[in-house]
Amino acid sequence: YAMGKSMDPVYGRLAYYVAGKASVMESVNRFGFNQTLLPGTSAKESTASEPQSSHGLMLMGAGLDHEVKISPLHAAVMMAAIANGGKMMAPGLTDRITDSNGANKEVFTPREIRSLVTPETATALTRMLSSTVKTGTSRRAFHDSRGRPRLDVEIAAKTGSITGSDPSGHYSWFAAFAPTRNPRIALVALVINQDKWRIKSTQVGELALEEFFGN
Repeated sequence: YAMGKSMDPVYGRLAYYVAGKASVMESVNRFGFNQTLLPGTSAKESTASEPQSSHGLMLMGAGLDHEVKISPLHAAVMMAAIANGGKMMAPGLTDRITDSNGANKEVFTPREIRSLVTPETATALTRMLSSTVKTGTSRRAFHDSRGRPRLDVEIAAKTGSITGSDPSGHYSWFAAFAPTRNPRIALVALVINQDKWRIKSTQVGELALEEFFGN
């Protein structure tokens, strides 16, 4: 319920009272922060400094620590890993490269980077993430005025929002994969609104999924 509704204080308390700093920082490392994770791409290294106080640990757990920085590509690779039973794969920018005659010069070969979570944890996360679209923070974007789903596809997703400074504005995040069974796509939308909210990342994500699934 807390995942779907983006109830940040719940995760701040879990980070401090249940997980503890050592466990949180171990996960920070395992998920690829503070290291060159995606060589060959233009994505900057994601960073997460060790919190120096209980309040800092709670902010990190709640997703409100401004010193935790991640690229949309890294976030998409994380979502794809959950969709893939916990296995993080290296992203490829092309499926294949061909010569002027149409013959393959180079074919992208899927490569596993690491295991993020167990298959059981990935299944549990998928169930929690599914509530974001069904009853949570993305429900309005994915249902019409009568409450009918806009897409006949079950979607696992997470939203987030925070104020940023580079560039300055309100940062709106939407990360998802679909379908939840036999996934075909993982995506991340990041929208930065400055003076006022013009469009939310959930709307961009819904349109992208609508286009992908042909509705």
